[in-house]
Amino acid sequence: MKIFKLIRLFLIPLCVASSISATPAKVIDKPILLTSKQTTFSVSLPSNPSTGYSWVLQGDYNAALIQPVEQHYVIIKKDLPGAPRLDQWTFKLSKLAFQAPTHITLKLQYVRPWETGSTNNKTLNIITMP
Repeated sequence: MKIFKLIRLFLIPLCVASSISATPAKVIDKPILLTSKQTTFSVSLPSNPSTGYSWVLQGDYNAALIQPVEQHYVIIKKDLPGAPRLDQWTFKLSKLAFQAPTHITLKLQYVRPWETGSTNNKTLNIITMP
């Protein structure tokens, strides 16, 4: 019980004060902490759609707790054909995710549709607090 009090006192205010939408190194390496007041968050991953690669959400997550609501590319440098972009994903958590402290894991894979397997995988760890 003390650990939940510590999380509420120190980690949640830190999370709410910081931006959830960030570069992959900042988001992927640390858990994303959310309270019931913040039910959506976005993640930006480096991408280059001109190569045929794209980020794909793997199907092994609890759809009753979290759903992707939007995915689009953000142009970093204008007027450069084939330039890298950011692949921005937005997710929404259901009320069920906030009934108790919950840990949700999402896995994304950077692949070409015609190829199998990828060595470029990212894992998002989301922690919810009521």
